[in-house]
Amino acid sequence: MSAFKKLVPWIKPYWGQIILGFITLTAVSIAELFIPLQIQRIIDDGIAAGNNQVILVSTLIMVGLSIVSMVAMFGNAYYSVVVSEYFGADIRELIYRQIQNFSFANLDKLQTGELLVRLTSDVNALKTAIVMVMRMFFRAPLMLIGALIILIITSPTLSLLLVVLLPATAFLIIWYSRRTEPLYKKVQERLDRVNTILQENIAGVRVVKAFVRADREEERFGEANNAYAEKNIEVNLLVAVLFPTMMTLLNLGTAAILWFGGNLSVNGLLTTGEIVAFVNYLGMTVFPILMLAMILPQIYAAQASASRILEVVEAEPTINDEAQAVEYADKKLAGHVAFENVWFAYSEDECEDEVLKGITFKAEPGETVAILGATGSGKSSLINLIPRLYDVTDGRVLIDGVDVRHLPQETLRQQVGYALQEAVLFSGTIRDNIKYGRPEATDEEVIAAAKAAQAYEFIMSKEGGLDAHVEQRGKNFSGGQKQRLAIARALCVKPAVLILDDSTSAVDIETETEIQAALDEMMAETTTIVVAQRISTVLNADKILVLYRGQIAAEGRHEELLESSPIYREIYDSQLGDGLLKNNEEVTHAHA
Repeated sequence: MSAFKKLVPWIKPYWGQIILGFITLTAVSIAELFIPLQIQRIIDDGIAAGNNQVILVSTLIMVGLSIVSMVAMFGNAYYSVVVSEYFGADIRELIYRQIQNFSFANLDKLQTGELLVRLTSDVNALKTAIVMVMRMFFRAPLMLIGALIILIITSPTLSLLLVVLLPATAFLIIWYSRRTEPLYKKVQERLDRVNTILQENIAGVRVVKAFVRADREEERFGEANNAYAEKNIEVNLLVAVLFPTMMTLLNLGTAAILWFGGNLSVNGLLTTGEIVAFVNYLGMTVFPILMLAMILPQIYAAQASASRILEVVEAEPTINDEAQAVEYADKKLAGHVAFENVWFAYSEDECEDEVLKGITFKAEPGETVAILGATGSGKSSLINLIPRLYDVTDGRVLIDGVDVRHLPQETLRQQVGYALQEAVLFSGTIRDNIKYGRPEATDEEVIAAAKAAQAYEFIMSKEGGLDAHVEQRGKNFSGGQKQRLAIARALCVKPAVLILDDSTSAVDIETETEIQAALDEMMAETTTIVVAQRISTVLNADKILVLYRGQIAAEGRHEELLESSPIYREIYDSQLGDGLLKNNEEVTHAHA
């Protein structure tokens, strides 16, 4: 139950409603406990004695008790729903906020499908447990204690039957609990697997269709889905065993009471009304235990879900603002970028697998630094260190002479424009997407950014222009259009440092050339760092870094690298042809 205890602070704001729920539940229990006494009175003092007035008065009392029970039950249902829904909303918000605070390293460990399960299924399990506890768990001890007291008062002799019945019932509940508790965690883990595969498949459905792998994906999902179903069947089979057994015990107890009570009644030691009341109270004694048996699966499921939610809530972001970051909160960056002997590995436990090794270079405002290299050479890892999406393993990344770890993350990232190769757009309008990083931007600034990204023309061709609708993930735009909108979004920030991570890979060379020319004009005072696969993207860069296995294999301008770097020459020849462009005039002509 330790996981539940850690979530208690988020239910404290609703203690008032919980107490009112307990009060209404107490009223329900008291009303129901008094009803069998009225039945006993009707039988013994009314029917047996031929007293119609007793029958009438007791019947009216029963009606009144039923109305009180109904109203109180409605109140309890209301408060339990209010508490569970608001608590669930708070926990969802807590998880969502935590995910927003996560560093990239945290997100690397938790898959999207797992996070979605925690936000939905796990939170729902907690909500269900709260409703069950407020509506039944509190009721069980009240009914049990009240019924036992009345049973003992009514007939101490018959009450001895409970010495056998209650321990047997308790043993059954304990056995059931020990069998089911570990199963619920496995059920949720298998649900994680189902959701992860489902999320991957939906996100990559075009790839699945393109490679005709639907059969394989169906098989993979089927395996996970069947494993989840099998574990659920295992849990429900235990439930199927429990309830018939409990009802059998209740029926055996009722039969024993009727047998022994009947003999006592024949001998004048017990009235018929008392036997009927005793049977009713026996049900009220066993029923709370049955309720507990119904609640326990929900509690165990909620316990497993609470533990999984805490995995997210208690996860410490790997990147946090340092104490001295406060003094740089309002710092306006000029854009002087420097890497000093930077080493980086994604896992601290695997330092032998460094992605970057001893990277040192500088980029000044107004300069364009291009990063070129084969897949896996560390290009994207390098640029992710500038806005501090990851932290260096060793060495320093400086902006304006300040270690980025000393800058507040918000201050740093608000002044770094970032356009990724995989352009992510949000549902809304084109204007909203371009202004995403700077909501206060004017329409003139949005238009200027769109023009520089060579997006303005196709934007205006859309119905509504800047107000044209963008569907989820921008699926109503082509790959090149999405990339240009992503570049416009980065430019609209008016960044001190602009990072383009192969962000023109889906546009043609002519459009790419126009974008570069516009950037040279619009970003004249900005430090621009470009990651590229195409050699044509980097030809006019002020500095080109050639990465090879996480190290800078060569550094210089295009003409210098053609002469000095075999790796660069090989890339150049493979893309543009050996001897195709021999001098700077031809390079310039190629970009004209």
